Amino acid sequence: MISVATLTYRRESILEEAVQSFLLQNCPDCEMVILNDHANVEYRSSYDNVRVINSNHRFPSIGQKLKYCFSNCKHNYIYRLDDDDLLCEGAIENLKEAITNNPGYDIYRSNRTHYFQNNNYKGLSDSINNGNCYTKDYVATIEDWNRSCDEDIHITYNHNAKIYNSPKQTMIYRWGMETYHISGIGAGKSHDEYFDIADSAGSKTSGDYKLKPHFKQDYYRMIKEQQ
Repeated sequence: MISVATLTYRRESILEEAVQSFLLQNCPDCEMVILNDHANVEYRSSYDNVRVINSNHRFPSIGQKLKYCFSNCKHNYIYRLDDDDLLCEGAIENLKEAITNNPGYDIYRSNRTHYFQNNNYKGLSDSINNGNCYTKDYVATIEDWNRSCDEDIHITYNHNAKIYNSPKQTMIYRWGMETYHISGIGAGKSHDEYFDIADSAGSKTSGDYKLKPHFKQDYYRMIKEQQ
């Protein structure tokens, strides 16, 4: 069983697409855990296996936020899916197959991801997070989480993890879409600088907000048409 950990901050329009990609996996034994730390909005889910944690305080860094989200996942395998990315068709089954057939690894990831730019499919690409799934035991070995840009590199490559790279894709990595991207801002800035950009570019929604999972485009069909 797998937990999908998703951080979000003032981007409910793309978060709803990420939730839809999870629901389309049709895996009731898995869960999606969404962590929102914008105090002025509370997201609500009507799906039993989509759990939202609304924090009334902002985490001091993205790494600390990720650590807290991971700690609230109940399954032994934790897949990181940012709110602007999507699970591809059959992603969870591909991941379960990799874990079952290749036991004993700390991290399971794909060797490529489906890459979309401004919601146009560009083919396969390679990134730090190609759909990275961490074991709870491995996550427990990480001590320094106080990072806001390069936390993916740190938690994946700086702790001597035993990594399995699968030839089957699990994630749709999206760039653009008229929203902010922390990785696009660049490393070396303070946590507050990253947070200020998220505040200025994010949604102004406030109060209770019931998530309405849906796709704006048929991403799965777009991928099939170019394969």
